[in-house]
Amino acid sequence: MSPPLPLSPLGIRIGHLASPKVILEMYMDMNCPPSKRAFMRLIDEVQPYYGAKKEKFQLCFYVTPQPWHPQSCILNEAILAAQSLKADAAIPMMKAVYQKQDDFSDAKTMDKTRAQINSMLGDIAQEIGIPKPAFMQKLALKEGGGTYTTQALKFYVKHHRQRGIHVTPTAAVNGVLCETSSSWTLEEWRAFIDPILHPTG
Repeated sequence: MSPPLPLSPLGIRIGHLASPKVILEMYMDMNCPPSKRAFMRLIDEVQPYYGAKKEKFQLCFYVTPQPWHPQSCILNEAILAAQSLKADAAIPMMKAVYQKQDDFSDAKTMDKTRAQINSMLGDIAQEIGIPKPAFMQKLALKEGGGTYTTQALKFYVKHHRQRGIHVTPTAAVNGVLCETSSSWTLEEWRAFIDPILHPTG
């Protein structure tokens, strides 16, 4: 029997354009400060800019755990748990976790159990409108191992491994990996994206 496959396309998208001209894919780790920096710029400035202009631009995020942060898998799994309970909750959950990223640093989680970290994430889920008990059930252990969200995380891990993604954040435009910087301003993102949206010559 073949391994399970995702029942819908992977990726946490902002907007569902029928025919986007530019799809910016971002591979992000919830425990990675540069990922946080890039995410906040893209969510707070870049996406609103192109959305207001009704450009055919779409953002797509992929959670990408970095295993040298032991708590990273827990944080990234939490995003998918939120999404499984409410389809449009992934982006608010990502933003809320990033805003409290320091609470989940290596130093601050060194002596915390997995259950304690899950509970902290459950409090964040509650803040964005997801009932904590339902969220915690998604992170509960199943008989035989793993949680009720582990398979979803496995799909994302398999996806980024197949693409050879190592560094976070990593970007791809229209399916092609490319060089960007987490420190880019809106103007620098525009200088990168605009020529693809509106090529000349």
